[in-house]
Amino acid sequence: MKEKIVYTIVLFATLLTLNLNAQTYDGKRKDAAKENCYRSLISDNQGVVESAIFISLQFKNRFPEENTNKILDALDDLAKSSEIPRISYKAQLARLYFKNTAWFKNVEVKSLYDEQKTFEQIAETLNNSIVASNN
Repeated sequence: MKEKIVYTIVLFATLLTLNLNAQTYDGKRKDAAKENCYRSLISDNQGVVESAIFISLQFKNRFPEENTNKILDALDDLAKSSEIPRISYKAQLARLYFKNTAWFKNVEVKSLYDEQKTFEQIAETLNNSIVASNN
């Protein structure tokens, strides 16, 4: 059963990533991807939630002008109330990315294989800005 859940999570994340990386995007597909991202962020399955945090970054990166308030609200809730520190931390980094996209113009948001690197780049950018402001 556990193995089946893991396969489902991986399949879901892969399909959503492929969907975000599609060449063309009409309004309905974009709205569906945004809604799927939101629903994944509020899932009871922590693996789905963690994957959705990164996918939300991909969505914001691909569609920076899109209204993502609903996703941002879900990230806020996760950052404040998740009992899993890793999820809370990633949600906090993601919400900072959403609110200050210009700060993170050098952060690469690519495939799921680069997820850890992306979060490290966001944290490093924040750390560098704190150090720079203290000098």
